[in-house]
Parts: sequence; structure tokens; C-alpha cells
Amino acid sequence: MLAVSESHVPATSRLGFSISGGKDRQGEPDHYIRVTDVSPGGAVARDGRIQKGDIIVKVNTVDCIDVEHHVAVEALRESGSVVRLVGSSRFREYY
Repeated sequence: MLAVSESHVPATSRLGFSISGGKDRQGEPDHYIRVTDVSPGGAVARDGRIQKGDIIVKVNTVDCIDVEHHVAVEALRESGSVVRLVGSSRFREYY
């Protein structure tokens, strides 16, 4: 079962997290966009629901499963002042 949490993060400043993955990645394609770092003090850290190792399922209305890396990056860059992040902690223990 995929446990999913949804965060509405005010993006008044930087979101403060890094991602990796995407089906276009060299070597081992990854069909998930994964959170690789959460910066202390960023909007995501203050919200507290998205954590390192989580999978980003959606950014606002953009599906982020089985997409190229740039799709997720652009969705985050163009997300506006409030970002609706849907994430899963399914694989967090492996990260």
C-alpha cells in the first residue's frame, strides 16, 4: 500500500529541498522523483510532512511518477506561491 501525505506549502521563499531521479537518469533510470535533502528553515522543513527519502507523487496538478527529471524541476519552479506536494514515505526506510 502506498501511504501518501499531502502538504500545502506556502512558497513565499525557497522550498528548501533537493530531488533526484527520473526515468531519463543515466545508469539506473529511476521512475520516482525522490527527496534527497531537506534544508533546515525552508518551507518544506517548516511544514514537516515531506522528508528525505520521500517520493514526490505530484506537484500541484503535475504527476511526477515515471517522468523525466526536468518535468518535476519545472513543476516545482512554476508552482506559484502555494505548492501542493503529494508525497509518499513508502521507501523512506531504504534511503
